Amino acid sequence: MTVDDILQAFPDQAPYPGPITGCPPEIFDIAGDFGGKSWKEIDSAMCDKHDDAFNMLDPKPLCYFLPAFLAAALDKPHSMTADSLVYFVCRWKTFAKFAKLLDSRQISVVLGVVESIMNADNGCFAEQTEVILKTRARYLGHT
Repeated sequence: MTVDDILQAFPDQAPYPGPITGCPPEIFDIAGDFGGKSWKEIDSAMCDKHDDAFNMLDPKPLCYFLPAFLAAALDKPHSMTADSLVYFVCRWKTFAKFAKLLDSRQISVVLGVVESIMNADNGCFAEQTEVILKTRARYLGHT
């Protein structure tokens, strides 16, 4: 999985077209840093600062900014952003709310990035491997 795969799956790079919504009070800090920006303008350091965004953002803004988190996790597979991404995808009920806003190519990229992180972590995510395989089968019809 590469950043080019992310760019192809998530081509929209215009600034987010609406209010950034989610759980207060954390959302105010995230909205202040992400507001008026495209996901391409959110760097690894900003993703690490807001690795809690997976729990704080509403589905629509999170899906828009998700590629920034994917790229940051690929860049730093041992970061808090990477860990948060793996655990976000492994929580089926939470991920399902977001997955319905993504197409199959985007879901494939998300799972590919998560698998890359898990492979880079020398077994630290062994318990999550089965969940990711089930998620791939559920959303993409294969393992």
